[in-house]
Amino acid sequence: MQKKVIVSNGVNVRTKMYGSSNGDFFSMAELHGRTLHRGIRSHSIWSITLTDMKRKKRYTLDFSLKLIIGRDPDAQGVKLCLPMDSMVSKNHAMIMGGENGISISDLNSRNHTYLNGQRVKDSAKLKPGDIIKVGMTKLMIEAYGRKD
Repeated sequence: MQKKVIVSNGVNVRTKMYGSSNGDFFSMAELHGRTLHRGIRSHSIWSITLTDMKRKKRYTLDFSLKLIIGRDPDAQGVKLCLPMDSMVSKNHAMIMGGENGISISDLNSRNHTYLNGQRVKDSAKLKPGDIIKVGMTKLMIEAYGRKD
């Protein structure tokens, strides 16, 4: 019998398993490249590739509804952890997938979130080539897309 996993709309960082806040359980293999169906609604699986411009480190991440950028690996929902940047809040910014692409919003972080040099106040639509700044870290969006 498989144990139920509770995560906040996405991937449990420790187990690398997909789940939902209601306890539904899905393994990575069951979802890879497909749409997650739960009840009437369906959620696309998104993939995004970001490059840390200073460290030249590339991150390719999959998410269903949202991807949280933060400093604390133990904070609930953090998918992209940047512990080396003390200016990044525990839960700093959120990237969300939707019908019209992806967007970013600030999660009331102390040092704010910037997109192409402009402070993100509500939410802002993202596109390849955009530069997100959280703390002192600049992330360039290389590519993104749905995996379904």
